[in-house]
Amino acid sequence: MADVENSLRAALIADATVNGLVAGRVFEPVAPPGAAVPYVTYERISSQRPQAMGAAPGNVRARFQFQWVGASPALARALAKAGQSVLSRRREPAGTPVIEDIFLDAESQDTGTAPKSKRFIVETDYLVFYRE
Repeated sequence: MADVENSLRAALIADATVNGLVAGRVFEPVAPPGAAVPYVTYERISSQRPQAMGAAPGNVRARFQFQWVGASPALARALAKAGQSVLSRRREPAGTPVIEDIFLDAESQDTGTAPKSKRFIVETDYLVFYRE
């Protein structure tokens, strides 16, 4: 049984544009020390499992945060855009988990440490609706 984290990583790596930029460097939850740029990190921020009447057991609404890290602002933005084309409105109706939908919820850009680290980051939050 696969988990949703593995499904998200597999989708990003399977995409020619994203993987062409990061060469498999998609890490959960942080990049290893000295990781080559560009790369992607992601982690689950929170999950909700509705318990109300009528809600099917196993339904999950999870928030994932992605960091799209590039050596320039333009590269970080291009990577985030490529990731958005993979993740937004993604559905995987077969298998486990069943991903019912993914929505981009928030986006920000962090350049505070960029001059020293030569890393520019676009951060995005996605809401992932799936069944376990």
